[in-house]
Order: sequence, then C-alpha cells, then structure tokens
Amino acid sequence: MLHINTRKLFSINALLVLATTMFCSPSLADNSMKGWIIKGNGSNVLEGSRYSLFNTDQKDHLRYKDRTGANLGWSKDSNDFMKFRRQNPSATPLKCEEPIGLFIEKEWLINEKQTFGINISTRTKLNNPDWYQWKFTNCGTSGSTVNLNQAVSLVNIKTGTAVVGCERTVGVNLCWAEDVVTFKGQNYRKGDIKSLIEAGKVAREVLSAIKG
Repeated sequence: MLHINTRKLFSINALLVLATTMFCSPSLADNSMKGWIIKGNGSNVLEGSRYSLFNTDQKDHLRYKDRTGANLGWSKDSNDFMKFRRQNPSATPLKCEEPIGLFIEKEWLINEKQTFGINISTRTKLNNPDWYQWKFTNCGTSGSTVNLNQAVSLVNIKTGTAVVGCERTVGVNLCWAEDVVTFKGQNYRKGDIKSLIEAGKVAREVLSAIKG
C-alpha cells in the first residue's frame, strides 16, 4: 500500500502557493518603487546642468508636451530636458531626499489639482517657495549623493507619494504609486483597470490584485 505523508504534502503545496503569489500575482505599488533613472555624463547630479529623466515603466524620457492635464509627454531618445534648482544654490552634488524644484524642458513641475490625469501642473517660473517640492529617494541613505545612471524614486514632498510611470486612459502616463497596480512588470492605474481590460491593454487577471 502507498503511504502518503500528508504533512509533507501540505508543506510542499504551501510552498508552491507562496511561490506563485510572489512571482505570478499582481502587486500594489508603493514609494519603494525605483521608477526613474537620471541619465547624464559623469557620476553626480549637479545644479545648473541638464540631464535626461528616464522612466523605467514607460521606457521613455520625460519631456514637455502641451496636452490635457499635466503638460508632459515622452521621447524615445535622451533629451537633456531635466534640471533642478535648490532654494539656496550650491555647487555641491544633489543629495538623496534633498528638496528641489524640478524642471522639464520648458516648465517647473508642481502638485496641483487637475480635472484630467495626474494632479501635476507646470509653471514657467519657480517663484513660490512651496514649489521646491520634489526629492529623489531610494538612492542611498538620506544625505548621500544621488548617482547618475542608477534607478531612483521620485517623490512629491507635498503629497508624500512617489510618481511612477503607468498605463492610464487620460493624460500623460504617470500615476501616484498608491494609485497603481503592477502586473507582469507593467504599472496600471487602478481606477482605469476595467477600461484598460476592455481596450485589451491588460489581462483580466489583474483584477485579483485590486480585489486583494
């Protein structure tokens, strides 16, 4: 007679379920997501210099685009459209979690309510101290140097939330990390999931992450 060790079989099944959950299931995004790479020459990010801000989800570089919602879009090639400014200018390299104003091609980015798309707006002049509201995180310990060509997170200090690339139905493909579900390595805005499924842009299995 064949004897089956039910305890061992249960343990094996439990491990298989855990592995499936870890490697196959969708997951909710958070501020630990490293969604950006600052591309440029050298090793440090310096005030007054220009860089390309590459999004690891969209596989494109952020640029200005006049459109509904945030005036932002994408370019395939490196563009040197990004720069930053401190309230107190300095020649020292940018530090991890240091508050800055963030400029993309033509305008400065700020958090502001939008009727459509992500709540980001732009200004031609950085003339309000509250607009120094961005920081790069997950780049080492607080105060360490932000390195070029390495993955980092971009956080809006006003909202306390990271901005990441995502697939959405309206506006530029950017979302707050808390509004995103990740499925098979791609970010999707949770509020647009049903529309994205109907459009064939994501499989229906992604719903399991939101229901969870």
